[in-house]
Amino acid sequence: MSTEPESTPALRDRVQELVLVLLVLAAFSSALGGGFVWDDDRYVTHNPLLTEEDGFFRIWFSRDHPSQYFPLVYSSFWVERRLFGLDPFGYHLNNILLHATNALLLLFLLRRMGLAGAWIGAVLFAVHPVQVESVAWITERKNLLSLLLSLLSLHAFWSSLSGGTWSRRAYGASILLFVLALLAKTTACTLPAALVILCWIRRRRLESRMWVAVAPYVLLGLAMGLFTVWWEHDKQGLHPDAGLLTLLDRVLLACRAVFFYLEKIVWPFSLSFSYPRFTIDATSPVQWIPPAALFLLVVAGILFRKRIPGEVGAALLFFVATLSPLLGLISLYTFYYTFVADHYQYMACIGPLALAGGLLARLIARRARAGATLAFLWIACLAVLTFHQCRIYATPEALWSDTLDKNPASWLAHTNLGTLRQAEGRIAEATHHFREARRLNPDAYRTWFNLGSALQLGGDLDEAVRCFREALRLRPEAPDVHGNLGLALHARGQTEEGLGHLRRAVELAPEQAEFRLNLGTALRLSGRLEAARRQHEEAVRLAPRLVAARAALAQTLAAAGKGDEAARIAGEAATLAEKAGDRDQALRLRELAASYAKKVRVEGE
Repeated sequence: MSTEPESTPALRDRVQELVLVLLVLAAFSSALGGGFVWDDDRYVTHNPLLTEEDGFFRIWFSRDHPSQYFPLVYSSFWVERRLFGLDPFGYHLNNILLHATNALLLLFLLRRMGLAGAWIGAVLFAVHPVQVESVAWITERKNLLSLLLSLLSLHAFWSSLSGGTWSRRAYGASILLFVLALLAKTTACTLPAALVILCWIRRRRLESRMWVAVAPYVLLGLAMGLFTVWWEHDKQGLHPDAGLLTLLDRVLLACRAVFFYLEKIVWPFSLSFSYPRFTIDATSPVQWIPPAALFLLVVAGILFRKRIPGEVGAALLFFVATLSPLLGLISLYTFYYTFVADHYQYMACIGPLALAGGLLARLIARRARAGATLAFLWIACLAVLTFHQCRIYATPEALWSDTLDKNPASWLAHTNLGTLRQAEGRIAEATHHFREARRLNPDAYRTWFNLGSALQLGGDLDEAVRCFREALRLRPEAPDVHGNLGLALHARGQTEEGLGHLRRAVELAPEQAEFRLNLGTALRLSGRLEAARRQHEEAVRLAPRLVAARAALAQTLAAAGKGDEAARIAGEAATLAEKAGDRDQALRLRELAASYAKKVRVEGE
């Protein structure tokens, strides 16, 4: 008996899977030449958790994280830091491979669910430009890992439904994978909604035991969600608009965001890293159009539920439920910059795109040539757009310049371009960008602080002081503003007032070595050597790997006549600089240590 009828579908499946992976690699290949961009410094390049001896332990059992509690993500970076160092190629390659794996897992899941157009839906998910932010931005590893583990959890849950009875082993594996997904990103807490949809599609009814089976997922997701809200608010503080949006405002925002994300799926042009921030005004009749449209869609779905295929309702319900934590009903710090972002819908877009795959498959079944042509053109167009979209992540400058082109009112883009120019020593250009950021967002203390810092570096201490004072009016307890204002006043000859602000910075942030370093230096310049020594020693204790702290302590000790000790500390600073790869600084510190030692010998003779 011939095995051809059985082997042909299997061969077709393997070909589809290979083509899917190749499409991902081709569409995202331009991301491989990208570097580290916004927030990648906090997560990877300047994250002490990845380099210090006890870093891996602290990833899991401390609150030293630069943002939320994402131990699985930081653990992956910890491994990569040892494999690739600071070469971004390896990080980008792993992100692309994770995305390809997610696309394959989605394909397998859609097949298991028996949905039409499973391969087309998976391909649309795989090459869609809205995925670029999650794949080409290294920091968004959390999206990729969270979805990977969520899809594995869904597969295990589906397996637990097989055979008419619940499989305890598969069910237990699903819960464990869900916990891991939460440890990658808390937004995985929406998985229970997907499980309910899965059960409904599997059996077309919701049994009581299904609700019992889903309950642990709900409890785990709720617990992790509350933990994350506490963590973010306690560590970062509420975002500046947290108390300004009423419940009605949040409903309007959520409804508008739903249609925004659907629009980007259907028309993925002019995608931006930071979109213009919505203006929410409940008194405007126009802003009630999205809520009214959603209400009418729900009513239509209920009235015509027997005529509408179940997959349509399931796809849209999955989309909204998965987006729900990010629609604005819950305060997020990032809402200070924008209310929407492409990476927010990395998982949610599965619903509409899987539905689109099914519709295209039905069109192909009826009109093969027209349907196949439309599917091919759409996939090709998406892949090309994705390839070009990845290029804006090549450098921070490319990213923020592209953001300004698409969102000229982005004070965030001006701020980051100003920071880049300041780091390059192009103070005049930095000052221009910071002035624009201040003009666009004059109520943010940070825009005044950044401008003041650039003016301070440019030597315009008078205007710098004015900017810092305005920043303090907006944020009276900001330690960085007190610190910089103190330095500017001290340099301007207002010694006591400057020292007062420097001391206040230390009081507000006693664990920040930089503020103690600056206070100690000002005290040394004022001739108060013993007080300066205490501050510099504390700075070294707080940041034992900070070269500047040891170098400053060496200077203070030398000024106090303790040349031997100063030479030793300067030598230690030089060793740290060598380990950090800064040979020029290490050489200068070696020469400084030698000069201290020589002075001691001369004085001894």
